[in-house]
Amino acid sequence: MIRPLILTFSFAFAAFPALAQPVFPAVSVENLEGQALALPAQLPGSATIVFMAYSRAHQADVEAWVSSLWSGAEFIQMPVLGRGAALVRGMIDNGMRSGMTDANLRARTFTYYQSASTLNGPLEITDDGSVNILVVRRSGEVTWSTTGQLTQAALTELAAAYQAANR
Repeated sequence: MIRPLILTFSFAFAAFPALAQPVFPAVSVENLEGQALALPAQLPGSATIVFMAYSRAHQADVEAWVSSLWSGAEFIQMPVLGRGAALVRGMIDNGMRSGMTDANLRARTFTYYQSASTLNGPLEITDDGSVNILVVRRSGEVTWSTTGQLTQAALTELAAAYQAANR
């Protein structure tokens, strides 16, 4: 009696696929310096911290996170603006460029002018009401993520996750 029950449960569990990890989808983007990249394959580091912001109000949170990073941390900023914003892309990009005096920061800023769902779906992001922070490998594997404002605890977690992803 026990054996058939065990076999039944074994087959039932085998029928369910393993839970998939979020994956950064392949996208083409251009930074504020005009350089085109295919992400995630051309991320700057073997693991890169990705800051995704969905509104201008998120920029202060991104700046707080970025200013707290340690020397040598590879990161990019991705304002996710959507298809409608693409109509005024030149104006938006020029406005962001003029607001950033640091050329290194402009080179790390990739504005995404497609539907947020094309990123959010594969990344399993359900809250675009705050900044999303990810550690992403060039393979697209997301090894760690969080949302929201900078806290010391989250920064400590980020540092550990970044180090682990680069091993």
